[in-house]
Amino acid sequence: MSKKIYFRCNSGHYFDSVYCPFDDWTTGEFTEIAAVAARLGDEVSIDRLQDQGIPAHALGRVLIIDFGSDASVFEALDPAGYIVAGKQTPIGSAGADLR
Repeated sequence: MSKKIYFRCNSGHYFDSVYCPFDDWTTGEFTEIAAVAARLGDEVSIDRLQDQGIPAHALGRVLIIDFGSDASVFEALDPAGYIVAGKQTPIGSAGADLR
């Protein structure tokens, strides 16, 4: 079992490194969050990151997944869209809170 932290770029991609592998997008906050997450290890959570001083706007770009199998872990995700309030929303039409 593995717990992984992912960051969301402005294109809606999720990735486990400081730079998006799809378009190289980044923000300086990801470096700080990644360092704190590495110190926390499997104890990483949104609450623990917040307790370590990570601001709410940066946490809005964080996704933490607790995988049931190491074989299921991935490095990046490129979603085609979301279901929000029961409505399918293509990634290009999603609001800034999802991109």
